[in-house]
Amino acid sequence: MGGLAAPYERNDLKNFDWTGHDQLRTIFTAKRDEALRSIRSASDDELHAAMEFGLQHHEQERAFWIFDAMCCRPDPQTDRIALWCAQYPQLVFSLLHHLLLSDTGHLLEVPWSWHREDIIRALLLCANRSAIAVLVGLEKLKQDLLELDSDGFCDILWFASLTVRHRQTAQEVLLTLFEQRTTAETPPRLTYLHEQALSIAFDRIEEAFEEVPCNETGWPTKQREAPARVSLLPPLQQTENGPIVVPVDSIFQSKKAPTVRAQVRVDATSGVRIHSHVRLAPASKPERETANAWLQREVLDGIVKQARKGEVEIQLYQHPPPEFGKMEWNMYDAGSIATGEAMMNALRRLSKDQSEACSFWRIIVGETSGEVVPETYERIKEDDPAMEGLNPSQKAATVSATSSQISLIWGPPGTLPTHLFDIWLLIAFERHWQNHSCRRHTQVPLQSTRRRVTHLDDCIYP
Repeated sequence: MGGLAAPYERNDLKNFDWTGHDQLRTIFTAKRDEALRSIRSASDDELHAAMEFGLQHHEQERAFWIFDAMCCRPDPQTDRIALWCAQYPQLVFSLLHHLLLSDTGHLLEVPWSWHREDIIRALLLCANRSAIAVLVGLEKLKQDLLELDSDGFCDILWFASLTVRHRQTAQEVLLTLFEQRTTAETPPRLTYLHEQALSIAFDRIEEAFEEVPCNETGWPTKQREAPARVSLLPPLQQTENGPIVVPVDSIFQSKKAPTVRAQVRVDATSGVRIHSHVRLAPASKPERETANAWLQREVLDGIVKQARKGEVEIQLYQHPPPEFGKMEWNMYDAGSIATGEAMMNALRRLSKDQSEACSFWRIIVGETSGEVVPETYERIKEDDPAMEGLNPSQKAATVSATSSQISLIWGPPGTLPTHLFDIWLLIAFERHWQNHSCRRHTQVPLQSTRRRVTHLDDCIYP
């Protein structure tokens, strides 16, 4: 659980056999000019294969040369470019630099707009190491952020709250997202959604930082309790013959970060369970560690999807390094996302389904278009007989409850909330009959209602 982790061997080209790989040898071993000529003359499929080879072997500089050539093609393969940005987010800066040269209102026009959310997510994944560059990038993507639908924007806010680890950096990122999304023309319904989603995301940041403080580069600082030491394995795939281990190479073929299995010692002190937000920091160091090694000791974020004895299944938000199975990892518990995720889902439903989600949705979100004007009543006076025996806070609650369309009243045990509800119910009945019944018949139902409420009150408070 503690102590030094065994080092692992990083993939490199030191002892690679180049037999039958002449083009790759030119791209990765020749001098710059010759390598660039080979890159420019390569087909789209050859560039794709070269990118995969270079990033698997941590040849970051030449991978950027290949990626730049992919972006500059007259008919760029946007699906493949989006794939590489998702797997290795640092590449997104090269893509944005290329798109900025087009000088259009929307930075991500067709066909790039088809990958809008993937590109924004890749940019957010760089915030732990390149916060200022990410904030500038988000400002450049203002029009594209406005194009996101409500669900997409909530997803982006939630994604940022789970992957940006330093509290101040995360707050700046969330506020920038909110500012770029909000305009004077934003309708009340969306304004409410944005504000509440921002609040939920802020709460997740605060809780995660309290549980796992991280420095400005997103690396966990010294904790009160030592994290659990785990090893990571590829996920299992169910087949007709039972579960089989998914090949490691196949999990790097998708834009979506993979699910991994973390093996936890049975005697490890870990509170990780389903819905836990976890952070995985490499405990192992490469045998030949260099100062400019790409993806060197990167922290991974994820959510626990399943928990079994001695093993948890984690949905990652970043792609792990190709050697993740050879490494040991420290697993930090950053708290549960269950409540926050449920609140975010409720917001999405309220915005999408509106009255089908809640009959009070217009009141909640402040929407006035198409609203039916409610009945209005005079503000109840403090000398009203219904106020007799109430203390100041109970009187204030009664005024609020009987003069508002919707009012949230909270009180701990001993403040007689049920008794107050009886009073509000009686006042509501009285007002209804005064407005809609013949006055000479009013006293009979009122007296009957008073007796019923009094009987109810006696049953609750004998």
